[in-house]
Amino acid sequence: MNDELLELEMLYENSEESVPRSELLKFMDSDQPEVLGSLYAKLTKRSFTEKIVPPMEFGDCKRLFLKFYGLCISNDYVEADNPQSFLISRYIAAVDFGRWFVSIVEDRKIARSDVADVVRWLENLYVQGDQEIRSCLIVASLEHMFSSNSIRKLFSGWKFDPILGGAYREALLSRGMNI
Repeated sequence: MNDELLELEMLYENSEESVPRSELLKFMDSDQPEVLGSLYAKLTKRSFTEKIVPPMEFGDCKRLFLKFYGLCISNDYVEADNPQSFLISRYIAAVDFGRWFVSIVEDRKIARSDVADVVRWLENLYVQGDQEIRSCLIVASLEHMFSSNSIRKLFSGWKFDPILGGAYREALLSRGMNI
């Protein structure tokens, strides 16, 4: 366990009281995937997030989540099968991303500009990704996300794009929907 990860884990172990947001923000700048994974795991637990003072802002979580999802989807960490690892595999990351995306779209407290930022992030990840990444995003994220009419509308701009249009059509067809 590297020093940075150990420091983060100690912060969590000693979090009977409050956890300083400023400390967590430092860890978000880490270039260590395990550190980002540990922080991601903590921020998905209400018992931890309720102790953060002042509370995390959505923009902070968005930055970390997209960084972590991008790393996991792009690198497909096989060590994610190790229960000691904080990393997740490509498909698990894409499924988690899809669930998270649905939750932020449904949460009216989240600014629509933040949702648009996440759509652009996904566009970039898809366009820059190889065939394995693209297939993963279609199967593990888009197909499930597109069960929501409001989410499909967010991606309607993909229809006629030479690269994104194929993903849009494939995700719809896999759900038995008309294009």
